Amino acid sequence: MWIVEIPKQRLSSNLQSFINFSYSSLFLFFSSLLTRHLSHLLALMKLLLLALTTTFALGQGPLAPTAAPGPTQKSLQEIWARIGSLEVQNKLLQSQLTAVAGLQALSPAGLALAWNIKTVDSVGNVGFYNSLAFGPDGQPAVAYQDSSSGDLKYAYYTGQTWKTYTVDSLGDVGAYASLAFAPDGAPAICYAVSGTGIKYARYDLESENWTYSTVDSAVTSGAYISLAFGPDGQPAVAYLDTGGGDLKFAHYNGSAWFPSLVDFVGFTGHYASLAFNPEGYPAISFCNLTTSSLKFALRDDTSWNITTVELGGTVGHHTSLAFGPNGQPAISYQNQGTEDLKFARYQAGVWTLETVDSSGRVGSYTSLAYGPDGQPAISSYDATNKTLRFARYTGSVWSNSTVDSAGAVGVSSSLAFGPDGQPAISYYDTGNSDLKVARKFLFPAAP
Repeated sequence: MWIVEIPKQRLSSNLQSFINFSYSSLFLFFSSLLTRHLSHLLALMKLLLLALTTTFALGQGPLAPTAAPGPTQKSLQEIWARIGSLEVQNKLLQSQLTAVAGLQALSPAGLALAWNIKTVDSVGNVGFYNSLAFGPDGQPAVAYQDSSSGDLKYAYYTGQTWKTYTVDSLGDVGAYASLAFAPDGAPAICYAVSGTGIKYARYDLESENWTYSTVDSAVTSGAYISLAFGPDGQPAVAYLDTGGGDLKFAHYNGSAWFPSLVDFVGFTGHYASLAFNPEGYPAISFCNLTTSSLKFALRDDTSWNITTVELGGTVGHHTSLAFGPNGQPAISYQNQGTEDLKFARYQAGVWTLETVDSSGRVGSYTSLAYGPDGQPAISSYDATNKTLRFARYTGSVWSNSTVDSAGAVGVSSSLAFGPDGQPAISYYDTGNSDLKVARKFLFPAAP
């Protein structure tokens, strides 16, 4: 059998559109299949519940008694009500999938969904420090600081509305909040506590309460905190010790935190971003202000290996690190000297540098993530127009667009892709001091 290898550069835009179309078609097929089977399952559950209700009615009366129901019957009523709620949600989902399939049929190149923008929290001055991630239920969640009260807050989307909660209100807390979900699905947040170090909060799924621990009590002022879970299922944190001007890393072994120095040459560690490579080793992108350089640190079995990604000018601000599907690191960042958005990727043993956007004073507050197509995407702030920007690599060029331009918006963006393959961004509305989320989705009910 002859195998013909087609060079990547010869893949046409039509083929890429077909790939995107096929991905969305598969998503719709399996989603539709799931909703149909769910309808049958709910109908069966109702029949079984009616049989149980008839049995218990011999001792406890009808399903809707005039007096207070007994414990068993009350449980049956709650199940009945829950099934009814699930039926309503399932019918809504089926109608939405039908609408998507109809629109997709009209667009052979695939769906180009609009950004849907919601205000998550508008009480006080909220959201300058924020971090977005998707939970195991497929819905977005955001950790953020309420600067008015100095509290750490957490918001999650229920599928219909945003719910907000206060996680920590002891002192001036919540700056540089970083959110990640543990392997068991519990949300975890690492954040700065003014004057007393860095703290870690994790939601206990059994007790339904937040638990707290101190990451590094030797750091009186921490900044640029980045949280990630390692292959052992334990949390790890990269951060700047502003007192010493050092980059530090702390990992949890299941019972205690162990902080350590990563880089202490010059005033370093600004804009730290942590990620684990496919081999399970931690890596950090950061800026060394003394040398005005973008740095990359990778841990091996014995030590940290630090390399310079770009040197010259004023580079390395607002870094964001991610590993691509090829297992190699990539970094989005700003060249503050030229105020351009840049992207560095490691391939064939060297770092290659690209300018993503140079249209004005752009490229601050970057956040990097890879989409389901294996291509990188970046959210950032356009200081010239005071707008939130989104850049996506097509496989050959970068495509830049404006997400939100209502007032002064887009500072402190945090980007992630949902299980539906669509991007979501949390960010700060400077003009209104609000926390906002933009998500590519078809229906107004989505965040």
